[in-house]
Amino acid sequence: MPFPIAVGNTWVYKSVALGLSSTVTNKVLSVTPVSGGNLITMSNTDSITGTTTRGSYIFHSNGSITYPSDQFGSSAVVIKGGIVLPPASVLASGQSTTSAVEIAFTSGTTKENVTGHITVKGDGTASVTVPAGSYSTTVVQMTETFSMLGYSSTIVVKTWLASGVGPVQSEATIDALGHSELASHLELESFTQG
Repeated sequence: MPFPIAVGNTWVYKSVALGLSSTVTNKVLSVTPVSGGNLITMSNTDSITGTTTRGSYIFHSNGSITYPSDQFGSSAVVIKGGIVLPPASVLASGQSTTSAVEIAFTSGTTKENVTGHITVKGDGTASVTVPAGSYSTTVVQMTETFSMLGYSSTIVVKTWLASGVGPVQSEATIDALGHSELASHLELESFTQG
């Protein structure tokens, strides 16, 4: 399994997001059996804000994972749907899968509900060296397109997954109003089993 999901498992990442460096810590808080898999609750702590948020993920028995879209930060709330990471066999085939998520955005006094259309596909394999070490990884590319306030935007998130460890590197690029910008880059500093 690419993501070890035992309670207490902790990933610490070096993060650079929009020019600000921080440390991001993800920790498995609970694993609860549900129909067709396990409900995983994880905490996410960012050293810049000092805040901790929680996210719930469904690890399905077929190897797929459903998780919330959180690239938008606290200005967005997922209303319906989620992103589906397909099983390893589908990623290895390079076949695309699609899903949708409805998000309520708030920016100042402006509020808008937006539907994001998500395509996920395997993008081959690669060797990656990060502060935690060197890994053989499966590369996953997720493309999310949406329109907000009359403008179309695309977020491309590329993640390098190491079997038995999970995400060891990730980067997100935003393309909006004709400009493309690297929004965030994560590198694994340590992984500790609970």
